Formats: sequence, structure tokens, C-alpha cells
Amino acid sequence: MRSIIVTPKPGPGYIIREKGVHNLKKILAEVKSWSDDNQYDFYEKSRKNKPKGIGHKLELKWLLERKITEFIRFNIEINYVVLDLVPTGEDLVSGSLEVTIEAEVIIDYQDQWAGSKFKNFLLDLYENIFYKGTIDRYKDKLDAEVKELRDVIKDILEFHK
Repeated sequence: MRSIIVTPKPGPGYIIREKGVHNLKKILAEVKSWSDDNQYDFYEKSRKNKPKGIGHKLELKWLLERKITEFIRFNIEINYVVLDLVPTGEDLVSGSLEVTIEAEVIIDYQDQWAGSKFKNFLLDLYENIFYKGTIDRYKDKLDAEVKELRDVIKDILEFHK
């Protein structure tokens, strides 16, 4: 299985930072709705809530996956961290929020071409010569989708300023 990182940050993806009041349930609902609308499977990989100082530290990890072809899959991982989380009202929390969105185009996600040097050679040839333009188009498509998802999250945060 190979992956191609799509979007830049100090590493792959986007970072959204916000300090103030957030609507976690609204963000979760909108991310799930966006993933359904774009035919992604949504998984909550982990949820941690730890008491820290004044408030809590909440960490959520979400994974969105979409099969594109028998050869390519899109993965989007969202890490949602709130420090000094304090409930402030119905569905609202206050704290320092950091949302990291990372995306990958997974090539040969079923490992059909893994297992021998000859198969790996053929995969490299196929990926870098015959299929390169197609992969680049998929990378651009995924990047556009990630920007759209980032904008959905930013719009929800802007609403509560």
C-alpha cells in the first residue's frame, strides 16, 4: 500500500486554530453530513476526555474513507483537540481548539501489487508513467474536497464568534 500526501501544512494537511466558544455537536454533525454527501465512510477512531487544570482536554480522531477505484482510495483524517474545555451552554463549549485535517490518496490500497520486487517494479512503472496524470487529477480532486471540508468547519466556528 502506498500513499501520496495531498495538502501542505507544516506536514500534510490544514490546521484550524480558534480560542473561544465552539459547538462541537454542530461540527460533528456537519462533518458527518459532508462525508455522507461526498460518499465517504465516517469512522470515529478515538475519543479521549481528560481532566486538566481549569477544564478538560478533549481529543477526537475521525477518519473519512472513500473508495475511488479498485486501485485508489481517499483518506481524510481529522484530529480535533480542545484544551481547557468548559461547557458554556447547550451544545457549546469554551476552550482552545485545534483542528488538523490531513488527506492521502492511497495507491494499491488492497495490496494487490505488493509481495515481490517484480510486482513493485510494475507498480512503479504503472504509477509513474502510465497512470501519473490520472493520479495527479485524483490528488487535485482530493485537495479540493479537503478545502471544502475545511471551509465547512471554519464557517461553523465563524458563526460562534
